[in-house]
Amino acid sequence: MRRLFHEPLLHFLLIAGLLFVAYHLVSGRDGGKIIHVGEGDLLRHLQFRQKKFDAETSGRVLASMSPDEVRNLAREYVREEAVYREAKAMHLDRDDYVARMRLVQQLEYVVKSGVPTEVDVSDRDIADYYEAHKAEYYVEPTLTFTHVFVSGRDRTGDEMEKAVAHVGRVLQSKSADPMRMGILGDRFLYHINYVDKLRSELVGHFGAAMIDRLFASAANGTVWQGPFESPHGKHYVLLMRKEGGYQPPLEAVRDKVEESFRYQAMQERYAASVREIVNKYEVRSEYPLPDRTGGQS
Repeated sequence: MRRLFHEPLLHFLLIAGLLFVAYHLVSGRDGGKIIHVGEGDLLRHLQFRQKKFDAETSGRVLASMSPDEVRNLAREYVREEAVYREAKAMHLDRDDYVARMRLVQQLEYVVKSGVPTEVDVSDRDIADYYEAHKAEYYVEPTLTFTHVFVSGRDRTGDEMEKAVAHVGRVLQSKSADPMRMGILGDRFLYHINYVDKLRSELVGHFGAAMIDRLFASAANGTVWQGPFESPHGKHYVLLMRKEGGYQPPLEAVRDKVEESFRYQAMQERYAASVREIVNKYEVRSEYPLPDRTGGQS
């Protein structure tokens, strides 16, 4: 009997038996092929499907479903669970960047959902935030005008000069109708009429040099001015109105400032939650990385 316990074959069989029992204790006698569908499973499925991680709300939704709707929900859960398990068994999630990013996005959503949404805001908070971000609330200067465009494309230097001179003479004539002058020139890439347009938008259409000249010009609404040069060609402009930029008082934009403050506070809370996750891991890098406080390690 003692010699029997020293047989290698017996040792192998014992180890194999223990591994078999351990496997079934972990995965179940069904080998992981049984899908259990309970209320908790359907509630989790509902929360992920609706992207609302609130068990109480999901419970009310589930309770309000008809028997057919519950059966369809259960069928949908079973299909998803079976396909998921099969994909995991085939290791399809390994080295799959799309699957990796989906998991990252899901966890980010869960983390954001767990961040408290209530943010206490005081008048001092709003005032300090406004002072630190004044430039974001600056109201840009605007112009209102119409223009006649003369394109330099497909024209020689002499042809361009003649075209510009011709348009100028027509515009300066007493019979010129400002409302019909837009059809006199060439087709412009953007618009003919601009009403209370911001300087930044106008610079994108005409270039900074021309727009700066317009802001330096008188707005009388009766005299065509120009020609002004842009990257596209030459322009005669009937400048009706210009408004200077200004910094609004806090009272005028308080609602916007408070909204921005709350959003930033929520983003900071989310960033802190993510840092807590990252701090669970020891990072060993061959390259210098920002440390946990934003410096270099």
